[in-house]
Formats: sequence, C-alpha cells, structure tokens
Amino acid sequence: MDKKYQVFISSTFKDLREERSDVVKAILSMGNIPVGMEMFNAGDDEQWKIIARHIDRSDFYVVLIAHRYGSMTPDGISYTEKEYDYAIASKIPVLGFILADDIPWLPERVDQEPETRAKLNQFKAKARLKMIEEWRDSKSLSGQVAIALMTQINTSDRPGWIRGDEAVGTNVLNELSRLSKENAELRAAALNGHLTLFVRDVVCNISERNKLRLKIHCTFDGTFPTPFLIPISALKVLVRDDYGEYQMKPSIDVEVASQRFIGAGPSSLVFSGPGDLTIRGGVDVSFDRQRFEVEVSFSAARFEAKSIGFLEWQASKYQYSGKSVS
Repeated sequence: MDKKYQVFISSTFKDLREERSDVVKAILSMGNIPVGMEMFNAGDDEQWKIIARHIDRSDFYVVLIAHRYGSMTPDGISYTEKEYDYAIASKIPVLGFILADDIPWLPERVDQEPETRAKLNQFKAKARLKMIEEWRDSKSLSGQVAIALMTQINTSDRPGWIRGDEAVGTNVLNELSRLSKENAELRAAALNGHLTLFVRDVVCNISERNKLRLKIHCTFDGTFPTPFLIPISALKVLVRDDYGEYQMKPSIDVEVASQRFIGAGPSSLVFSGPGDLTIRGGVDVSFDRQRFEVEVSFSAARFEAKSIGFLEWQASKYQYSGKSVS
C-alpha cells in the first residue's frame, strides 16, 4: 500500500512566507501531505480546536523559527509556541529548524521589543532541548526538512494515510485475526515444552595459584519456540568445593560448527533450534583442591535446565564427568 504521511508545519507566517512555501513544495514532492495554520484563523477559539485536531491527526510536526515570536494568545504565548507545546504533549515526532544567528535578516522581519525578543529567546531555548537543526536560507531549509523527514519516516512507527480503495477489507482482517489466534496457541504450546542442557566437556587450566580458567562446552536441546533467545544473564556457572561456592561470570562464544546460530546482541544470543555453546571464564577458589563440583544452569522464559558434573585431578590435569539434571 502507498502510505502518505501528514506533516503539520508551524511558524510565524508573514516573515517566513517564502520558506514555508519551499518546505510545503518539498513535502509534496515526497508524496506527503503538508498542513499549516495559514488554512485557519488562529485567533478564533473554535478554529484552535480545528488546529489541535489537525495536529492530532498529523504524523509529524515541523517548526520553523527565525527572528519573530508571532501573534500571541490570551495566555501570553505565541500561537507557534502553543502549537509546539501541543505537539510535544501529544507525542507527535517534532522536527525543529532554527535560523542561524549569523545570517543577515531584514529589520522588519525581526522583533524589536525587548519583552517579545525575550519570549522568542525562551522559545528557542525550549526548542533546543530537543533535536534541532540550524538553517541558513530557504532552499537549504527545504532540503534539510526533506532529509530529516525521510529519516523520521524510516525510524518512526507512524500510522500514515492510505487510499480508501487500498484499505484492508473485512475478510483480510478476519484472516489476520484467525492467524494471530493460531500463532498465539502455537506459541503457548511451545512454552509448555522443555529444555535440556548438557555439558559435554570442561577444559580447566590453572592460570595462577587458586585461579581456575574454565572452557565449558555445552549442548542445549528440547522443545521450545524458535527463534530461541538466550539471555547471557540467564546462564550461571557455579564451582563448589568443601569450603565454599564460587560463581563464574561467563563470557559466551558460539562454536563455529553450530549451524543453528542466528545472531548475537550485547546481552543475548539467538538460535533457530538446538545448538552448542562455549562458555569461558575464570573463578577464584579458596584452596588448592583435587575435586570440584561444576554446575551450569539456565533459567529464563519458563525454561529451566541444569547440568552438574565434577572436575577431578587425574594424571596431572583435571578430568570432567557430568550429567544433565531436569
């Protein structure tokens, strides 16, 4: 479907007539719908309700600021600032553009009264609390608006508008509803599955006195929804001896041989099915011991699995033996 976005353009009018016109043309050339207060009599309370309704229905809000504050409401703020505040309160994505201070400007297009200039400066300071761009002339402004708007369209989830004959019909909505229900049932069934974690081997090196360096090769299997996300924080490795329990903070590597690996984020891994993990880390122990218990566990999203085994000093190195615990 060809979706168009409504863009509300807010600014003072007479001093920025040319700039508004170029911005309107840029938005139209993108295939979107520009809306502005020049269509209404902003001094009329009933018309303000219409303006507010158009802002509510807009997907994006653009404010252009130069050196005039504009006509003011009975509350003592300009209509431009009133529209800006309303868009912010309505959580409409705002794109702000402020004229650079070093650009020469005609005196008749500049507020001269100190009180009005102070209000304008306060409005500019408020706008700068959000992401804004400075503009230098009408032509570059229209390009800046087009680029910023395209970026917002690509990154913001806004409803937009479509032609009535392209709208989704009742039959399609019913089918989507049925598929959504079916998907929910399948996922619910999958969540009743199980996860098995098995430690195939543990390679242990002593990097320094009482410091164990572990490389733990794991396999996980079972019935679970795919893709399957493994939060790194959900994996825990505990090492025990007769004197205490020591937790290893794992870093996780994925074996190259695993074909089920989809991707990795800063705090999680994603698999499309059963797969292999290598967990690496160090742990400080209190005493030199001949035997350690190693517990690897996973607990997240209704799934729990545990594997317990033992490291024993044999033939000048630690040997591992273990089993899964459901």
